[in-house]
Amino acid sequence: MLLKFRWAIAAVLGAAAIAAFLLQKPTCRDVAVKVDAALMRGDSQAIWQYIPANEADRMGMSRQNFQDLLTKYYLPTFQALGSPSAQTVTPYAEISGAVVASRSYRLKDGLEVKAGVTVAPGEDGPMCYGLLSGVISSAMIARNRRASDHFTYYWEQRGLQNDGPILDGMGIKGILYLDQGERVFSTWGERLAIVNHKLAVLESRH
Repeated sequence: MLLKFRWAIAAVLGAAAIAAFLLQKPTCRDVAVKVDAALMRGDSQAIWQYIPANEADRMGMSRQNFQDLLTKYYLPTFQALGSPSAQTVTPYAEISGAVVASRSYRLKDGLEVKAGVTVAPGEDGPMCYGLLSGVISSAMIARNRRASDHFTYYWEQRGLQNDGPILDGMGIKGILYLDQGERVFSTWGERLAIVNHKLAVLESRH
């Protein structure tokens, strides 16, 4: 009888341990490692749950055109560059508790481009704030940056001119970018006008 009682207690404790494990929320590091690996595979299903809905809505991003973005734009861009460096995971100093998981690629002219994800704590667990814009920007840099660019806006101007129509054709309305700490939305044409103006000002000073 005592043996049966002990087995029952062990079973209850085991079930409780399993339940606690299943209910345990992943850390920002866990999500960063998972999402970075999913980006390498082009696995939108493993990523979508960590993307803030308001960011996706503002950019006109659905699960389908996010998958299109990965398979038709992001993956071909980085696969053409060969094997990346090993994954690194580091704290993101600007946000408490946030981490960055990334890999580095080498362009033909020797420039280095990083691709990855930043994960920060959210009300319902870790979230990939800015990931959609980051996926677009990192691929756009890889496709359009040149060693001869004197200002970083040159690659963005080239990328918006070359790749903006491609992304628009996928149903992606535009991009979110940081302006004084706020994520501001611009269509491809609006952002190109901003970049053209910034370049004109910079060039007038040199």
